[in-house]
Amino acid sequence: MPDVDIIGFSVVGPWDNPWARFYSLDGKEALPLLVKIWMTAVFVAGMTAVVPARSQTSPATVVATVDRKPIMVSDVQREAMEMVGAAALQRLIEFRVIDDEARKDGITVTAADMKEQLRKERAKLTAPATLEDELKQHHLTMPLFEEMMRHNIELHKLLIGRVQTFPLYHLRAIMIYVSRPGATQTGPVHTDAQAEAIVTQAERDLQSGKKWDDIVKQYSEDAPTKGNAGDLGIVNKVSGYDQGFTNTAADLKNGQISTPFKILDGYAVIQRISSGADHPASENDAYDGVESAYEDYMVGHLSPSYVQNLQLKAKIVNYLSP
Repeated sequence: MPDVDIIGFSVVGPWDNPWARFYSLDGKEALPLLVKIWMTAVFVAGMTAVVPARSQTSPATVVATVDRKPIMVSDVQREAMEMVGAAALQRLIEFRVIDDEARKDGITVTAADMKEQLRKERAKLTAPATLEDELKQHHLTMPLFEEMMRHNIELHKLLIGRVQTFPLYHLRAIMIYVSRPGATQTGPVHTDAQAEAIVTQAERDLQSGKKWDDIVKQYSEDAPTKGNAGDLGIVNKVSGYDQGFTNTAADLKNGQISTPFKILDGYAVIQRISSGADHPASENDAYDGVESAYEDYMVGHLSPSYVQNLQLKAKIVNYLSP
């Protein structure tokens, strides 16, 4: 077996357009993705600077030996340029047009912005994992990661004004489902009339003074929420639930229970616990978290076309283009 001394690197990429998943509602996915984006550029543009820092004993121009035969920095740079050079350049172009647009709009990234973003990145990780461990695993330095965060914040500030906002509500629900042709029926099979009759009876029981939790257990057919008193959490009209929930909630006061209403898969009764405009201080963090996640998701949704349009407006000469 040959004597192999590797001082090296994780080669990553190329990938699909990263902007489409730059912001993720699943925070655990965000860090590895951002690391990959930056590693593409770092692998090519920062090779000479990174290699010496990773070796204390080998000559600065040698990154590995195989049976005492050296592999040079220039060899790695040449291979890296062939593998990911064009992708790395594209990322740098995207970052440059974002910088330029932010400058034109008078957008700056403050130390407080960076501190808060760094806090969010750390919060995405599950103990015992740390941000430092993740960066080390991907051969990425904190200064480079912070530079990535800076572009993240710039893009968010550029696009946040374009995000359409909707009222938020904390809701609980009792749902009765109707069997639909072609659908997989996992619960009781009801006709439309039967489902309406059941949910109407549930609402009557609530009006007679029976406890909400007991009625949910007795009637609701929504498996994910039935065991938690029918709690839907904090939602808006684009949260994935039928828009009948938030439309109905808009006409309720906190604590009030609705009359039965039609939803796509059947019928429902809801209780409005609170709203974004009227909720106890104990729910501040929950509302702030949902609002932030929604904004990040929508910024990510808008980002691909926005960055593409910035590039179309800029005078770009790409000498690595095929």
